[in-house]
Amino acid sequence: NSTYDLNFINAANAAIEEFLTAVNALEKKTDMQRLEEAIAAAEAVLNNVSSAAFTEESWKAAQDALQAAKDLVAAGAVTAEQADKAIADLQNAVKGLSPSDAKLALDTVIETAQGMNTEEYTTSSWKAVEDALANALAVQGSVESTTEDYTNAVTAMMDAMGGLVKRGDTASLAKFVEQANANLA
Repeated sequence: NSTYDLNFINAANAAIEEFLTAVNALEKKTDMQRLEEAIAAAEAVLNNVSSAAFTEESWKAAQDALQAAKDLVAAGAVTAEQADKAIADLQNAVKGLSPSDAKLALDTVIETAQGMNTEEYTTSSWKAVEDALANALAVQGSVESTTEDYTNAVTAMMDAMGGLVKRGDTASLAKFVEQANANLA
């Protein structure tokens, strides 16, 4: 029956179109989620360290990058390119915080890292923080540490914390797959 075949083809095409629309929505959501997670990670660092521990210029750059990322989220629609740029700018600004007082900055970033919830981040990204923290604690505990040692430890800590990646939301992905399967059934 050609009518049945045409109805079946139309239904299949509609299901495919619905699937593609859902995938596009998921991609946009993913870009927005990635940006929101980068903002949350930056805020976890910036809200828990003293601006006095860093140079005014580097602190302002980090705050400006954070605000630019928040503005992009507030706009509502984010392309992959915009999200990638905002995330990179934010991570670079956080990593680029320059200590004004290396010892104070190291004390501050150690305290911040020790107060973070490890369960919120991927194992591999948290491992980088643990390694940098172990080194930072060694520098902090040594009477032989130089200003350069402190500065290097702060830089390593900021790099590691700036690279933290939030754990994924597998429940959302499972729900999406379930919907896609239902549409194809």
